[in-house]
Amino acid sequence: MLGSIADKIDLFIAKYPSYNFYDYYQIIRLRDIPYPFRLVKNIQIDSKTIGARTIAIYATIVTDQLFSDYKEYANMDFIESIYWASKGAYESSRNSYLVGRGLFDGKGFADKAFAVMGKYETYKIALALYVSKFLNYASDVEVFKTILNSISPFATLYTETFNGVGDLNAETAALTILALSDDPYRFSPPSPAISSPPSAPEIATIGVAAIIEMLLIYLVIKRYLSTIEKYR
Repeated sequence: MLGSIADKIDLFIAKYPSYNFYDYYQIIRLRDIPYPFRLVKNIQIDSKTIGARTIAIYATIVTDQLFSDYKEYANMDFIESIYWASKGAYESSRNSYLVGRGLFDGKGFADKAFAVMGKYETYKIALALYVSKFLNYASDVEVFKTILNSISPFATLYTETFNGVGDLNAETAALTILALSDDPYRFSPPSPAISSPPSAPEIATIGVAAIIEMLLIYLVIKRYLSTIEKYR
């Protein structure tokens, strides 16, 4: 089922051959990304009219401007960690992970984005889980899995009491699926270091969220696919 959905999304993207729909996450699929990191921007490349609505279609492109403050965003530290692991530079990978890990306050990542929004971002927990798995930080794996299971309802944003805020977007859903799978171990070093980063603050849990909430992922993808079908 998910394979056929992915195929249809690929067909939709193929209609715009001049754009590669760039994203930093493509490093997870071993598609290289510019380093040092550069800023990206969204540009409108098309629009579709569906009934009374006009839907804009955007592509993300890389600019020439360096992402100078990326270290202040936990997700970029974890992307950098994956980048270095893909190059076999595991010490650099660990260092990048620990920089991002240092932004963790026991409930989520209080990074530069958090300072603006005042909400934690679920996908950053998923990214942290992804990286902590292949770097073999076993205690962190349990910490981040517990947080993912504590967010209720499962959503893109959450509060300090793990209350989900808003809907679940495709980015968060996809990264969570990958983080909870065995996919991260593709990046494992030949002899993983069994070490521990600085001890994590205690997590104030509100109970275990039902794993069935992950079914929301399917509903989000299905809704997205139905929109794509209207474009065809």
